[in-house]
Amino acid sequence: MADIEIRGAEDIDALVKAIRTHADAKALRKELYAGLNRATKDVRGQLVEVIPAALPNRGGLAELMKSRTTSRTTAKAGKWAGVSLRFQSRGHDIRTLTGKRLRHPVFGNRNAWVDQTEGVEPSIFMAKFEEQTPALQDAVLQVLNDIAQKVANS
Repeated sequence: MADIEIRGAEDIDALVKAIRTHADAKALRKELYAGLNRATKDVRGQLVEVIPAALPNRGGLAELMKSRTTSRTTAKAGKWAGVSLRFQSRGHDIRTLTGKRLRHPVFGNRNAWVDQTEGVEPSIFMAKFEEQTPALQDAVLQVLNDIAQKVANS
């Protein structure tokens, strides 16, 4: 029985490649993504909860963004090997929130979009993420190590 430990992006890349060539690759991938989602669920929820504090309250945009935001965790191999948290808000471009602006349609008109900078405070969102980073890294590493052990033992 081999002992495997994930320590960096190269190890994640090697693990994902090992899963691809494993006899039970589909079940391992399913278990990997389920484990990552379980490990990051609380943090993703906390980040969604803090979205209204990063946006202006006037007009209801903050609560609308919070109610429409979904999140998931993904793992990648190759040059950009790693684990990512992805947030999406139906009808809004939430990816720009970390850049001191929010892109959204004007009063729901999908033909007219604006970049709003006034009242947008991405530092609130990023501070919450940075506060959670150590616990998040530990949880993700535990999931990756568990999967690596299963690959090594079979």
